[in-house]
Parts: sequence; structure tokens; C-alpha cells
Amino acid sequence: MVDRENNGLLPGAEPWSSEGGPLGAVCLHNFTAHAGVMRGIGERLVADGHTVNVPLLSGHGRTVHDIVPYRWDNFRQDAQEAYEWVRERCDTVVLIGSGCGGMCALSLAGSGIDLAGVAVVSTPTGPLDPDLVASVERIVESGREITTEEELPGASDINDPKGHNVPPDGTPARTFLSLAKAASELDIAAITAPLIGFYTRSDRTLLNAWTHAERLEREAKGPVELVELKNSGHIATVDYEGQLIEDTIVDFVKRIAG
Repeated sequence: MVDRENNGLLPGAEPWSSEGGPLGAVCLHNFTAHAGVMRGIGERLVADGHTVNVPLLSGHGRTVHDIVPYRWDNFRQDAQEAYEWVRERCDTVVLIGSGCGGMCALSLAGSGIDLAGVAVVSTPTGPLDPDLVASVERIVESGREITTEEELPGASDINDPKGHNVPPDGTPARTFLSLAKAASELDIAAITAPLIGFYTRSDRTLLNAWTHAERLEREAKGPVELVELKNSGHIATVDYEGQLIEDTIVDFVKRIAG
């Protein structure tokens, strides 16, 4: 149900921020999801006294049709602006992202910005499955703008039916292809900040997800910790292991703060 009194956003989808101590975090959500899937992590960090910014990526929070005009560059710019908001207020910054949001975090981390740590969930670290990309290219060539959830699972790739309220209405195909191109261009070797990554081998959206985890471990220059999720789909922050992800990230941030 759309919240007509909140600019047409889905309930819980709105961006939010909280000013706290000198350590700040940016929490970036998945493609086709919304800020609500990162809210649990953000609230835990606020409770620990940190500054937090949870932006809503361009076009998100309503229907997938609202995302159609936007591309990777728009989402990357959203993440840059969210980072700058936190950096203006904090001495130390951590980036936390899931899926597309994780790609934004990795891209920023590899750009030479002042950063203390990165946590990513279900995040591409290099080229996506070529057969999947080719199938989406054929969909675009046929004149369709939106894939079905059967063709490209997005919001439906979560095991817990109570996980979130993002309607499983498919994926904007051209936008997805812009993300696929960006994923193939990520420079993981340029990242020197400590990294923690959460991946599930049963991810139906990020196929062969553990190969992305291994690339993170193999190519990043800073220390890397990997956590394998056993009972989650792609949008894992609000799946059965969401609590595990929150607890582990809170501990990761505490270590950075210490």
C-alpha cells in the first residue's frame, strides 16, 4: 500500500538520518528495494551513539516503474552525497551497503575517499553471470522495460515472508544492465579499508554469489572477513539472518571505533 501522505512512498521506505557521535555510517539499500531494508542496521548504530544516514536511491520507494529512468550513475551520486553529509559531521566514516548499495560502497571505497571500513551484503564484486545479462539484453531488444520476478528475482528473493514490504513487481531492465556494466568495472584492488562481506550461496539474484565473496577476499588490499549466510535470499538484511548481519556489523563498527 502506497502512503499518499508521504510523497507516495511505501510505508517505511522513507530516507532518514540521525546526528550523533564522531563516527558515522552510510547505509545503502538494494536495487528495487528501499531505505527500510537498512533501517534495522541504522537504528542499532544510532543506539550506540553514532551518526547515521540512510538515503533512498533515485526512483526507489514507490514502484519499479519509477526507477526506469535512472541508471547506475544516479545511484552512485546518491551514495556520494550521503557520504559527504556524514563526512561533514564525523571524523570516521563506515560504508554499509546491500546489493546495488554495496556496489556503491565498494565504488566509493576504491575512489580514494577517507574511509575507516566497509560492510557489504549480497554485493557484486565483478562481472555478473553472462547468461543472465544476455537474457536481460534480449528482453530490452524485445521492447520490454520491466523483467518479471521469474526472469530476474529481485524483491521476491527473500525467504522470510515477513521480511519487508517491497512489492515483487519485477526489475527495470535497462537500469539492471547499467548496474551489470558498473559491476564489471569495480576496482576491488583499490580498496584498502577493512572489509566485511555477507553472502549466501542460495542467492537467486546474484548468481554464483560466493565467487563474488572470493573475489573480495582475493583482490582487496585491506583485511577481509567473509560471513556465509545459510538461510537467506538476496535481500538478506531483512531475511532470517538479518539479526546476525546486524550483530556482526555492530561489532565490526565497534572494533573500528576502538
